[in-house]
Amino acid sequence: MRIVLAEGKELVVRGYDPDNVVGRLFSEVVAPEILAGVEEHYRAALTGETVRFDTLRGGTSYSVTVSPLTDDGKVVGAISVAHSISEQRRLESVVSDQNAEARQSELDLMASERELRLILDNIPDAVSVQGRDYRYRLINDAFAERFGVAREDVLGHRDEEVLSPEAIAQDRASHAKVLRTGSRVQQEEIVPVGGEDHIFQTIKFPLRDGNGEIYAVCGVFNDITDRKRRERELQDRLDWTERIHSSLAQERLVLYGQPIMNLATGRSSRPSSSCG
Repeated sequence: MRIVLAEGKELVVRGYDPDNVVGRLFSEVVAPEILAGVEEHYRAALTGETVRFDTLRGGTSYSVTVSPLTDDGKVVGAISVAHSISEQRRLESVVSDQNAEARQSELDLMASERELRLILDNIPDAVSVQGRDYRYRLINDAFAERFGVAREDVLGHRDEEVLSPEAIAQDRASHAKVLRTGSRVQQEEIVPVGGEDHIFQTIKFPLRDGNGEIYAVCGVFNDITDRKRRERELQDRLDWTERIHSSLAQERLVLYGQPIMNLATGRSSRPSSSCG
């Protein structure tokens, strides 16, 4: 294979003199280790086949196209066109690295979200996150269960689409206080749930972005209705115990009795009251 034409600045860069290359055999110009890798492509072109391949020479990447050179339909030689693709490869590598980093970041975020979801869904208290516009961004299973709503009917919706009219005013008041003060707010709230008033111990606090700006408010709702009922019952018993002790101390104890029914006669009688 004899070289009949040689042009291009890359030849000079690679140390070839185009004028001294023309007319010489391909094997006289190209180093043996290079010839071994490309000779088969040139021979394929001489059979009428167009071959494209990439190669690395001296730290520079090239894209090479070897095509048959024809005259009146007859293959009379092969023509090779090579251009540097090092910058393209560098950009592809950068983009690939960036994509890999972005993908890894996405996977890390997904893993973090799964962990957060597992944690939230195993917390007995209802948890929600609302944006500044009162639109729900997140709720846990306990929230859906406590308030009798489906997750898909809450996420992306504003509070007036989820809460009862009675609950919206106090919910927005605490929401606005967090946004205004930037601090945690803790209070007891009475919220209608399933036709009954429930007492919730509510904690709300701000969520901030990387710039420190508040973008959402997280609320944690602990239903303390049963606890409050037990506390009232206990307080009632304590009050009666105190009254009895006070009466005994002052010898003013009064005993009250219910009517006694005589099962044989069907008549009832009321036991006499005694005072100390």
